[in-house]
Amino acid sequence: MITTPSRIIILATIVSIFSTLIIIEFIIAKYNNKTLYNYKDSLANLQILIIRNILNTAITGSVMLLILQFIYNHGINLVGNLNKYTYWIILIIAQDFLYYWFNRFSHVCRLGWASHVVHHSSTYFNYTTAIRESVTYVASGIWIFWLPLALIGYTPTHILVAVVINLLYQFFLHTQLI
Repeated sequence: MITTPSRIIILATIVSIFSTLIIIEFIIAKYNNKTLYNYKDSLANLQILIIRNILNTAITGSVMLLILQFIYNHGINLVGNLNKYTYWIILIIAQDFLYYWFNRFSHVCRLGWASHVVHHSSTYFNYTTAIRESVTYVASGIWIFWLPLALIGYTPTHILVAVVINLLYQFFLHTQLI
């Protein structure tokens, strides 16, 4: 289990990296006379991030962890005998595969789109848009897509770590500079 001090260090590191990259992207865009940022839009994105993180910490993360833990406790352990490298490689690839289906669901199903549209509602495509995520993903069923991982024996904490790794990767895809 990830301890609270470790979570704070991880969160502080991620916030520092993202903030630095947002500033670098802004400077490069400004230097190249590209309009990638709007003050109000970027501020709205940051506000959505703050609200989402507060709700995720208080409610969403807890609900997802309880559901994943229940499935894990009643599932089958197909991955317990894997060495740690194979375990993590399969987990990250499987989570990315399931993330693809979650994202596809979010684009083609009205329930998924109702949550996901927040991410696509910005006029600008920049790193602050990457952090513009819905607070209603749990209500629209995001947790369903991670259930197979818990069912085959991945711990809920490891699943959430894989989700965070995937989201870190997804962050880098949200820019017009590349």
